[in-house]
Amino acid sequence: MLKFCHKYLKNSCINGWPANKNKIPDNIKHYWKLRNDLNLTEDLLLLNEKVIIVPQSLRQDMLKSLHEAHNGIEKSKVRARQVLNWPKMSQEVENHVKACKTCEKFSKQITKEEMLPCQTPQRPWERVGADIFTYDNQSYLVVYDA
Repeated sequence: MLKFCHKYLKNSCINGWPANKNKIPDNIKHYWKLRNDLNLTEDLLLLNEKVIIVPQSLRQDMLKSLHEAHNGIEKSKVRARQVLNWPKMSQEVENHVKACKTCEKFSKQITKEEMLPCQTPQRPWERVGADIFTYDNQSYLVVYDA
């Protein structure tokens, strides 16, 4: 049945969609609003020519890949939306991240620190900062006077 869904989407991209939403299978209706933005390129279903429509059989692999860096729920969702699409994807990403043992283990160790305001200096060079950065294969030392 799941292969049928992806195959149905591919066929619809090639041969055109039915005139009525009620004539398509329920598990494909998610794509009805997107039908004009779907296309088939080298046997990949794409949304707006850059987002891959992921078949059911590959979704778990995609969830693992999205969360390899353990970036958390929101960052994983943002990344997923940039390159992937499937029905209820956001919820599946959220569930996958919540079930991550590594994230669960380290989330308790991460505490947010309160921002402490700095007093405005009264004289030049009373408070300075420095940083090193590289641009165009050249390293620079930046020193600033607050």
